[in-house]
Amino acid sequence: MREDTAYALGTTVQVKVYAESFPSKHSNAVFDEIYRVANVFEDPDPYDLEVGRVLRVGEQMERATEGAFSTRLGALISLWGFDKADSRTSREPPSESEVRRALSKRELNLYGLSKGYAIDRAAQKLRDLGYENFVINAGGDVYVAGMRGERKWRVAVRHPRYPQRVLGHMDVKGPL
Repeated sequence: MREDTAYALGTTVQVKVYAESFPSKHSNAVFDEIYRVANVFEDPDPYDLEVGRVLRVGEQMERATEGAFSTRLGALISLWGFDKADSRTSREPPSESEVRRALSKRELNLYGLSKGYAIDRAAQKLRDLGYENFVINAGGDVYVAGMRGERKWRVAVRHPRYPQRVLGHMDVKGPL
């Protein structure tokens, strides 16, 4: 098994490939695709075809979840500071009127979809390069393809408040 790790999408991204070799040019191509997608969604142009496809998925998800998921919460995300590097810093919550004002703006934020989309594009790049058995883990967002030889891939489920703790694990065969 071969693996490579890089920082992208605001987290550590790990690519594990079950293959005889995983040349650096292939690894670079996979991470280049992740970086490319991250750049497209850094300041998304709603008229860009790729962004438009992801927006349509977001609209479908918003309908399916009756608004629980929305790509139009950018102002609210900024208000709470979730778009900043120090988002874990405790601060006073915004007032109800500030929240209402932010919700009324319906400002675009595709981060809830762009990370998964970047992982999907990286998985497609791996398939294009001829790999069938791999795992991509981007800060807990996981894509699994094939198997690890004769065994299934083992995926851990971490505790949301204590990331060093594992709640359990699953043995899975991709695609997942």
